[in-house]
Amino acid sequence: MFEIQVGTHVVQLSDEECYTPGSADNARSYDREHFAAGNERQAVVGVRCASQSAVLLSPGIRREVDERSVAYVRDSIFVACGSFVFALSLPDLELRWFCSVDVASCFGLHLCGDEPFLISHGEVDITRLTLEGRVVWSACGRDIFTGAFEVRGDHIRAVDFNGDAYVVDLATGEARIAG
Repeated sequence: MFEIQVGTHVVQLSDEECYTPGSADNARSYDREHFAAGNERQAVVGVRCASQSAVLLSPGIRREVDERSVAYVRDSIFVACGSFVFALSLPDLELRWFCSVDVASCFGLHLCGDEPFLISHGEVDITRLTLEGRVVWSACGRDIFTGAFEVRGDHIRAVDFNGDAYVVDLATGEARIAG
């Protein structure tokens, strides 16, 4: 379980690998079930805030929740779950939107800019999103982005499985191999 302070709210996130939608036999129950794509799922994240709770269900590869799984601005929290990002309102955890950001898994979220936007560090894609869930651009490399990942000023530096380092322009999404 991972816990984060968001303004006056404490938000808890937990991996719910064994959760079955609609079942009374789940280890933990939730007020709401938010599905990213029909009823198919592989990744499940539980979210609790005050007396409210929601479970997020998404296609994509499951990963353990941690500080990279979440970003927040004012009264919204953004959660990586499988290959999707979910936006929830605080403190009621109502679904605002969800967006596919990768074909496999979102490894982490980064809040950037003076007029904030999100960067999703995916296994295959690096994606820039508006806070309203619109994809601005998506960039990929020659292999999966399993190495170091860092947002630096006006660009991202990401390393793929082969050790190739990429520089991705934050404004345009143009990616090039670092020289």
